[in-house]
Amino acid sequence: MTDDGNYEFDYDSENQLVSIYQDDIPAAINYEYDNLGRRISKTTGGVTTEYVYDGDQVIAEYDDSVTQGTFVLVRKFIYGPGIDEPIMMIDVAGGGGVSVQRRYTRKDIWMRR
Repeated sequence: MTDDGNYEFDYDSENQLVSIYQDDIPAAINYEYDNLGRRISKTTGGVTTEYVYDGDQVIAEYDDSVTQGTFVLVRKFIYGPGIDEPIMMIDVAGGGGVSVQRRYTRKDIWMRR
């Protein structure tokens, strides 16, 4: 466990962050990993977010913020040709609406100048 004065960080045997505590409050944030070392879930404030992968890339996030235990799509990612190169993140808004937030790489922004 590591302590920065405000938070305590708990790591597993693979050196993956599994819990964050504040002022001895039991696990403010918990993380779970699969056997490939990918983060598959995060729980904070009673809400669990689960991550769906295609290989090494997160392609979707589901959470149970509306109804605990019932997971709904909240976000999905579209990737460029390289790993860890998301070019678009789609947030699914409540009530069936969809908002699109685009993210560009530094190279894309530089090329537009």
